[in-house]
Amino acid sequence: MSPILSKKAKVALAVGTIILLESENKKKCVWVKEWLQKREQFTHLRLLKCIQSCEPLDVINYLRMDYDAFQELLMLVKPLIEKKNTLFREAVSVEERLLATLRFLATVMKT
Repeated sequence: MSPILSKKAKVALAVGTIILLESENKKKCVWVKEWLQKREQFTHLRLLKCIQSCEPLDVINYLRMDYDAFQELLMLVKPLIEKKNTLFREAVSVEERLLATLRFLATVMKT
């Protein structure tokens, strides 16, 4: 009686099964975490716009400077801190970078 599968076919089947099992066990590489994809919803920039429209004086308390000074500082540092978007992810905007930095400094440097 002849075997159903030849020796080469059995080896090929075994190798294919091993490759399939190894690929299932591999962790998938994540380029951008889920919470970072939602940063548009939970950003300092959105909060600043809300504060500016509702309570303009609270902007000074939030940033320790008025909005016009923020805009002027933004124009000065923009070429220095600007990042480019890539195919994989969108860069954090210049406004968000500066706003997060100023907010951090405002909370750390309380006097």
